[in-house]
Amino acid sequence: DPDYLDEAGQADPWLEILNIGPESVSLARYHLAPAEDAPTPWALPDVTLAAGERLIVWIDGQPEQGDTHASFHVNDGDAVYLLGAAPQYEPIDRVIREQLVPGYSSSRHPDGWVQWGVAPATPAASNGDHLPAELPPLLINEFLASNDTTLADEFGEFDDWVEILNVGDQALNLAGLRLSDDVAAPARWTFPEVTLAAGEYLLVWCDDDPEQGPLHTNFKLNASGETILLSTTTANDLRPIDQIDFGEQSTDVSYGRYPDGSETWVYFVVPTPGAANIPVTAAPEAPATLPAGFYYEGSHPNPFNAATTLVFSLPTDGTVSLRIYDLAGRLVRNLDTGRLTAGRHEMTWDGRDDTGRTAASGAYLLRLGWADRVVNGRLLLTK
Repeated sequence: DPDYLDEAGQADPWLEILNIGPESVSLARYHLAPAEDAPTPWALPDVTLAAGERLIVWIDGQPEQGDTHASFHVNDGDAVYLLGAAPQYEPIDRVIREQLVPGYSSSRHPDGWVQWGVAPATPAASNGDHLPAELPPLLINEFLASNDTTLADEFGEFDDWVEILNVGDQALNLAGLRLSDDVAAPARWTFPEVTLAAGEYLLVWCDDDPEQGPLHTNFKLNASGETILLSTTTANDLRPIDQIDFGEQSTDVSYGRYPDGSETWVYFVVPTPGAANIPVTAAPEAPATLPAGFYYEGSHPNPFNAATTLVFSLPTDGTVSLRIYDLAGRLVRNLDTGRLTAGRHEMTWDGRDDTGRTAASGAYLLRLGWADRVVNGRLLLTK
């Protein structure tokens, strides 16, 4: 945070320790470390925090600057552990330093709560209620994962792109939101300071050329199929806004919502970046130019609350298996359908396991099998 400097006038990384208990607590027995099993954890200063009081610690690797300067430094993606007394050093809490836009921090909302989010930094003060009660009304509205001739960026390059749409009735600042092509790394790229008016579109170039400008990401899309995830996330908390899991894509054929903002995804043989998705160019199935074969198109909605529709295509008649697993590899639901005809199929998972019980909130793995082929997908069940 360039507006919050240490005693030496340096904008070093910091963390805030809060006493959430009803009584004063001495910090003399506690430690910080860059790893849970660090050989020499750094001892916190011998100070006492009253109930509700906070202490700022500079994680800058410059202990010579004072008692509140840790002996180690952290970079983006590094963890900091709060540990107990020696020699056990029992882990108490953990935070991961995120790459954030200036003036924003990873913080708990409300103070001391389990939920983390990205919000304007409030060092040595209450975090307040910076996180919205509801997720922002933003959607991934269209994308192109293989761009040869459709639209060039400001450098004349035909790169992958993702279109974001504000479906709300007010302008939204996207600073601090995240975009990724991997649910295991949701914080891959951070949106800059940019405001979308109600109904406005934003085009983001997924070209792995972040040096070309603030709307160029540090990843590319995979035309063979993967995930696009939009979230308000830190490494400590995942708050997905929208997600699309897609299968193999055709060059210069985009995939988007029709009509804008709806839950129906269709192919556009004439892509419409930065504009309304035009009905006459939409096709509910993959156009003939898409490679014939077995592929998983994705699920909608995803994330979902009660049920989600899984869409896949078969090149020939065959027996299909469709199974849902939790992240521990345990079978949650067997949706085997037996033998199906060639073509496009949709199946619904109602968010229940094989016993009829509602599955817990969280991420699940989808395994779709046909002949000797298997494809995988990810689903996110929310409550």
